[in-house]
Amino acid sequence: MLNDPSYQILLSMQKDFHKFKKNLVVFKSDVTALKSDSKEYRADIKELKTDVAVLKADVSDLKIAVKAISEVLSEHTSALFRIESTMAFYGDMYKANRDGIESLNQRVSVLEKKA
Repeated sequence: MLNDPSYQILLSMQKDFHKFKKNLVVFKSDVTALKSDSKEYRADIKELKTDVAVLKADVSDLKIAVKAISEVLSEHTSALFRIESTMAFYGDMYKANRDGIESLNQRVSVLEKKA
């Protein structure tokens, strides 16, 4: 019976089954560890979701503030352009009248010397 090929196959299958059982136990402990790790990850993800929700609310508030600032700047931009154009106009007028101003200064200084 020990030399019977079917008995040898049966013994080989038993050995393979015992190895499989041992591997299954190891696999089961690995899965258990993975489950506990996944619980920790779920807790971390839940915490991250709440943090993201808070950040979204903060970003929403910032968007509202930036929009208000943008509106004020838009109102002031046209006034600044008018001021710049007025200053440029006065500068151009000064450049255009510089010769006349210099001749008047010379005439006034001559009159002051005579007076």
